[in-house]
Order: sequence, then C-alpha cells, then structure tokens
Amino acid sequence: MIEDSIYDTGNEAFRDRMSNTTEDGKRNWFYVSKSSGKFTRWRNYLNYFYFALFFTLPLLRYHGRPFFMINFPKGEFILFGKIFWPQDFFLFAVGMITMIVFVIL
Repeated sequence: MIEDSIYDTGNEAFRDRMSNTTEDGKRNWFYVSKSSGKFTRWRNYLNYFYFALFFTLPLLRYHGRPFFMINFPKGEFILFGKIFWPQDFFLFAVGMITMIVFVIL
C-alpha cells in the first residue's frame, strides 16, 4: 500500500505558470550564454572540417566526374565518382532495411 504522504505536495506551486513568465505575468527574458570547453572546441573543429570537406569534394575529379555531387533538378547523385539515379535509392533503402532486420534478428 502506498502512503498518501508521498503524493502530498502541500502548498507547493508546481507548473502553475509558464517558465518564461514571472509571478506577476510579465515576460521573463532568457539570455544565451556562450558555451566553452573541450567538447565545444571539438565541435568547432569538426564543423570546420565538414565545411572544408563539402566545399572541396565537388571540385575533386574521379574518372572525369566529380567525387561528390548532388544535383536535385536533374535527379543525378554522384557519390565516389559513380552516378546514382533516384530509382537506385529505393533499392538501397530496401537493402538497408533487409540488412538491419537480419543483423538485429
């Protein structure tokens, strides 16, 4: 049997107002603080790396084609110098789902 004292909140005000308002109903402003630390530095380094990678990959050539290019209007996707068309992604998705089912089960 669970005691009633566990659920007794008394006169406590819990979630009786929004967190961005004060007691009298005025707006409570939030100010963002600049984050710092080891993981923030690593995240920034990774951001720089990704920017450099995605800006330089279309400029690299492999067998006369760009190494990486996504052309939505034409429906042409080039990954690692090989052309993929939109219908290829359906086969890729079916293959990935099949692989996941066989690995998990």
